[in-house]
Amino acid sequence: MEKRLRNVIRHMDKLDIDLLSEEEYKTEKENLLIQIDFLHEDMLHNLIGTSALLICTAIAAVACILNFEMIFIVLLVVFAFLTLAAGNTYNERRKGLKQLYGYFNKLIERQ
Repeated sequence: MEKRLRNVIRHMDKLDIDLLSEEEYKTEKENLLIQIDFLHEDMLHNLIGTSALLICTAIAAVACILNFEMIFIVLLVVFAFLTLAAGNTYNERRKGLKQLYGYFNKLIERQ
């Protein structure tokens, strides 16, 4: 997904909106909307996974508090790390989505 997002951003940076024909303009607009939709769906999947990891982290924390054993501490640390990593991925995708919306706004201003 990261590679796809980078390619779209690179393409939109190189694109000169003012020199596009009407047909190219419509094609670029449709392609950008498809990429935004795809990124939204990917972010939703990531958010569901992050939520599941957060629930597992909370369960491991409660288990660690109730029964202070090494396995629960290890599980807590692992789930906390995975939750933070998934949250970081979500934030990176959110930044990419903001960039795509910025490009879309530039395309709309042309009209």
